[in-house]
Amino acid sequence: MSKRVDLHIHSTNSDGIWTCEEIFNIAKKNEIGRISITDHNYIMEKKELDQLRKKYQVDYITGVEISGYGVDGITHILGYYIDKNPEIDCFLNCIKEKENLMYLGYIEQLYRLGFKVSYQEYENYKSQKKGGWKLLNYLLDKKICKDGYEYKRLIDNCEVNFKQIYPDLENVTKMIKKAKGIAILAHLQTTIKNFDSLDKRLEFYKNIGIDGLECFHSLHSKEYSDKFVKWCKKNNMFITGGSDEHGNLPDRSMQRMYIREEMLHI
Repeated sequence: MSKRVDLHIHSTNSDGIWTCEEIFNIAKKNEIGRISITDHNYIMEKKELDQLRKKYQVDYITGVEISGYGVDGITHILGYYIDKNPEIDCFLNCIKEKENLMYLGYIEQLYRLGFKVSYQEYENYKSQKKGGWKLLNYLLDKKICKDGYEYKRLIDNCEVNFKQIYPDLENVTKMIKKAKGIAILAHLQTTIKNFDSLDKRLEFYKNIGIDGLECFHSLHSKEYSDKFVKWCKKNNMFITGGSDEHGNLPDRSMQRMYIREEMLHI
């Protein structure tokens, strides 16, 4: 009997609210046989993953979700089978450092818009919540926004030059391959801005080093999942899928997302 799989999950190492051990435990309880913890710009230590695999009898693929910038704006690339090493850690840390400067820029702009926020208060802020982005938790505790969706609408009103924050997508795919991984374009239906020429856009991503598509995702319709699978098979590309579980987003649930390994090619 084939395994149930989920290759897109976030932990407290980025913006999820479950620890890595809790994720393995939940996977075990839901009879998910293989997972990938794909935290934003962070790769887990293989030793810790091996210990959790042994304890819960749940297999894993090393993973990461890297933020880059391209024709569709901020774009997320999933890297699988990554060989964690100092060079890719430095690459990811650079992204996180620039993101922190971006968040300080958000604080400044929110202050100018009349919100009661400050650099010093934000820098000294220690969240009592388990997981999630620091800025999000700060604004939640300040009651400036009530959830992640309202937070996104709020910061979308701020101006930021994302090209200065995030690396070019081709550099992201090159770094993944240099670390002996494969590069997968994540949650396409919420990433691609123009579906009128879908094949041309997917060909563009293929030409900059994408090895496959996340064909199955909590926010994908069956119609588009089928289109993505068809394109991958035609172009001999990897097919992956995952819930994009964060622990606190009801529309992204590893318990409800049902993917079997024979649906994928990875």
